[in-house]
Amino acid sequence: MRMRLLTVLVPITLVIAAAFLVPFTVDIDARRDQITAQISRDMNIDITAHGPVTLRLLPSPALQFENIISVINRPDGEQPDREQDGQSAAPRPSMVVSAKQVDAGVSLVALLDGSLKVHNLALRQGEIRIIGLDNARTATNALRLSPVPEITFVDMQLIIQRKRAAPM
Repeated sequence: MRMRLLTVLVPITLVIAAAFLVPFTVDIDARRDQITAQISRDMNIDITAHGPVTLRLLPSPALQFENIISVINRPDGEQPDREQDGQSAAPRPSMVVSAKQVDAGVSLVALLDGSLKVHNLALRQGEIRIIGLDNARTATNALRLSPVPEITFVDMQLIIQRKRAAPM
């Protein structure tokens, strides 16, 4: 009985210890440009990290970024949305998101497989600037950030600007 208990507890203890120690032994910040390039490619947005990147495995795996700037729907490369009848609609407004801290919840299975799959985002202390709105109704289209199913905003500021005008 005692031997069975040890054969179960020892592997569990080693896995938990590894989950605590791996983030301290792997230098994720050295791969910051690779990580942001992969996230940019996967989410189809431009991301620039100006601060350190750290890995957290417990309580849930996440990459923690500091001083992030993301540009979504650049005005210079903007493509008009297509309506169902085949005619083009007005272009989507551009959006710039900046945050002092971003936690990107990632899939542990994907990390072990060598890929990166973000399943939630938490943005803290920053601003969202939507530029090029004809009316405030199109703000909801601009806020469709990415294929991430869950996005949390904490202490964020929303700035909406019309085309070539002062903030609304």
